Amino acid sequence: MKTLVRRKGGGGGGRGGSGRGSSSHGSSSSGAAKSHGASSTFYKSSYAQPFHISYANTDVGAYGDGKGKKFTLGPSTPFPGRLAGSGTRSQIYGTSRYGSGYPYGATGSYISGRPFPFIFYPIAITEYDYYGSTEYRNVSATSRPGGQVVEAVVQPLNDTSGVTYRIVGDDSSVTAVYAALATNCSIANPTITNTTVAPFNPGTYPQPEQVIQWYRASSFALSLDSYNNSAALFSNMPLSSNQSALPLSSDTPLPAGQNSTFLKCLNTTIAASVPLRSVEGLSGNAIAYLVICSLAAPLVLIVVGWAIYRRIWILRHRNDPTAVPPPVGVLTALGECMAARKERRRQARLTLNDGFSHKQPTMRTNDTVVTLLQWVRGRKERVRRKYRPVRNAESSREPSPAPLVRNSI
Repeated sequence: MKTLVRRKGGGGGGRGGSGRGSSSHGSSSSGAAKSHGASSTFYKSSYAQPFHISYANTDVGAYGDGKGKKFTLGPSTPFPGRLAGSGTRSQIYGTSRYGSGYPYGATGSYISGRPFPFIFYPIAITEYDYYGSTEYRNVSATSRPGGQVVEAVVQPLNDTSGVTYRIVGDDSSVTAVYAALATNCSIANPTITNTTVAPFNPGTYPQPEQVIQWYRASSFALSLDSYNNSAALFSNMPLSSNQSALPLSSDTPLPAGQNSTFLKCLNTTIAASVPLRSVEGLSGNAIAYLVICSLAAPLVLIVVGWAIYRRIWILRHRNDPTAVPPPVGVLTALGECMAARKERRRQARLTLNDGFSHKQPTMRTNDTVVTLLQWVRGRKERVRRKYRPVRNAESSREPSPAPLVRNSI
């Protein structure tokens, strides 16, 4: 069988229904669905809302981009010490084989001990130890991201008797994907009810050989009841992880007469909508809050700093009865400083230097020039006296040389 490939678009539009939705934490995952082309019926519904994965401390939702940094699982998780995260939407596809589609950590053909690049745990698709899946079979619903493993039947609207597809995954993911299929593809029973999603029992439909496409590192699957891929049978599984599985060229072709348009719609819609980590931008309220905090923080520091300075000043001058402490309010102190500065500048404008003022009585142009020249000459004289003092006659006279004294022999 050939691996299904990514394709834009899909089948005919269907009718969206409302019913029970996945648990939601946060308020803006529907923005991811809207920006990625989901129908308005879907992104306005509760199924577009994110749900929280506590062990990863993150929200995941339909049409999320994934991404994020890798992290190590803590001791309270079923698989402590393993890596998780950083898987993206572009890496969502696997193949028809269990254990496919790992962006990293796919060592050997068995999946036991592997990381969780998309945060979700793989599905134990059968009651046998199929490719090392036993360790994921007994994970409780409260410990598994998205809840217990469930399945939902998906059938085309015009053929409900001869064609039966199934989607298998965690409860929250299956519900969200089914709602997306109801709005994108012409499926029968588009309204989600209490019987739409049922718990999955390993050993019943679907079996590994009925899966036609794995997604999200074997944590979500699309199967066809009438398909029997002999290459995926338990009997054809390699005996150990060091041995290679049969090549994809050994896959059994899909049954003849399938509606390829409907199948492609299922494939592309699942790949686009299966929940991943939601990395949302900041909302308008969050941006406004950050701006206000960034502006208020310096003011708070100034007020606190002024209070500390005033307290230190009072302690240092507590024995001086004439000392006037700084004002309590920062604004009062700032106002006094500005008033003092304004007064100094006013005084400087009134008197330029040595009594010369621009407020002298009105003079003619020639008188003004003469006065300026006199002021300049006086200024030069003062500078000369300051830096080149004139020596008087006594100080300028050279000292007389000492008389020569003849040594007596």
